[in-house]
Amino acid sequence: MQRKDKPISTGKGETECRIPAPSPQPKKWEALVTSPWVHLSILIVASFALYANNLNGGFVWDDRALILQNPIVQNPSRVLEAFQGRLFLFTREFDYYRPLVILSFALDQLLYGGRAFGFHLTNVLLHLACVIVLYLLFSRLWGRWKAFLSVLIFSSFACHTENVAFIAGRMDVLCTLFMLTALLVYFRRASQGAGIVKFAICSFFLLCALLSKELGIVFAVLFVLLVVNAYKREQWAKHFKAGFLLTATAFLLYIILRINATGALRGRTVEMYPFRNRVLIMPGLVLKYLQLLVFPVNLNARHLTPPPESLLSLPFLGPLILCGLLGVVLVLLARRSRLIAFGSLWFLVALLPVLNLVPLEGTTMADRFLYLPSAGFALVLTGLPEAAKGWRGSLMGWAFRATWAVLILIGINNAVFTVLRNPVWHDEIRFFTLLVKQVPSSCIAHHNLGYAYYREGNLMTAESEYRKALSLNPDYAESHATLGDVLVKTGRYQEAIAEYEAYLRLFPDGPNRGKAEERIQRLKLHVGAMGGDAPVPIGP
Repeated sequence: MQRKDKPISTGKGETECRIPAPSPQPKKWEALVTSPWVHLSILIVASFALYANNLNGGFVWDDRALILQNPIVQNPSRVLEAFQGRLFLFTREFDYYRPLVILSFALDQLLYGGRAFGFHLTNVLLHLACVIVLYLLFSRLWGRWKAFLSVLIFSSFACHTENVAFIAGRMDVLCTLFMLTALLVYFRRASQGAGIVKFAICSFFLLCALLSKELGIVFAVLFVLLVVNAYKREQWAKHFKAGFLLTATAFLLYIILRINATGALRGRTVEMYPFRNRVLIMPGLVLKYLQLLVFPVNLNARHLTPPPESLLSLPFLGPLILCGLLGVVLVLLARRSRLIAFGSLWFLVALLPVLNLVPLEGTTMADRFLYLPSAGFALVLTGLPEAAKGWRGSLMGWAFRATWAVLILIGINNAVFTVLRNPVWHDEIRFFTLLVKQVPSSCIAHHNLGYAYYREGNLMTAESEYRKALSLNPDYAESHATLGDVLVKTGRYQEAIAEYEAYLRLFPDGPNRGKAEERIQRLKLHVGAMGGDAPVPIGP
């Protein structure tokens, strides 16, 4: 139906029909640049390209325990057993309850028949899903352009290789994906409240996040940050109430499932350091994580982080002072850019659970812990050009150009390190050879390199690595047992008996106790019959 404009008086007894001028159409290139489909296409292609050279990789390290040696994964009919116990790694039980991760491995096993390519492809697809959901969430909060730039930076971070290129590293990716999806469902339309359907969907995805990794506990704080940013003050109370209810529902269901499966909400954790030392180590960890995001030259699967000796020691005071200076700079920048303020809080909230206030099992620091925090750091970097506009005079132009130069350098630098780092995760000999070079004092690195050579049939090199591991830690029981296997294969039965006996002495309740005792008995009978070691070895 054609609109008719009313005649307007000219003031002289005459009238004229004023037809409103049509609004200017945006130029084609402007529409293209701001199109969400273009943004998503670029993000997907760029993210996939960064990890394409990892798709032909194999199973490495924890992949063997979680996938190849896991009866639940190898027999999908037993998949529900994943919800009935804690996580096992190489016959050791950890105080982790992550059934959805095991479920995802079982699904990959069913789909791809144990081919490593399929598992790696799933990791890449999960990462792409995180990129898409993060873009949609940040678009809702900050607009398309800032969302595009921040997620592009996020996708380039080289520290993510441990999450994407390492099959077992998908735990953080799954947890992050489910958390981001829950946030997106809630905040997708600011005008709508928390209806029962939205409430149920958000609670479901939060529960999935918790069942993927305990990091899901930070959802409640991230929810508060988003409410403060997305809604007016008078609406906060309503959304805080809705957030509390959906969070409490998911947490309650998680607690019920965990206690039913493990018998306790939290089991006994082996603390690497006492609480005082864990507090002293925190400033240094924050600086190391920031360095990995800016210049990831020392990506490492096993960071060694010895704690400072005292409050007055330089390893504590130096990082503490630097963290304080960085905090002052961030506060000043946050006054010029809300994006920097929000990103800084996101980074700190997501990083806090892995700063060892609550003891972590097995490690104090890992590249993979940065997956969720790095999204906040990407927002901080995206806000730098906006903050630079606050400078006066000629400084503004220089600061604005300098911040863009920094963003480009960080993005390119991380992308290059990502492509170079991916092949490290292709096979265990390459992986553990580099790890031994990076952490020569790690008996675990030498032990695993020895085991990789043992599986390849290189018994001489395997024995050398096992002996290096025992020279670093004579009480490392697993190296005694596997060295015994090498000695049996090379016909040195009396030495093998001594190694098996050392294993039983150091690990009397070990999972391989029965095998070790049986081999000792069999070898003693053989040595007694032969009168010593045999020229032709028998199999272990």
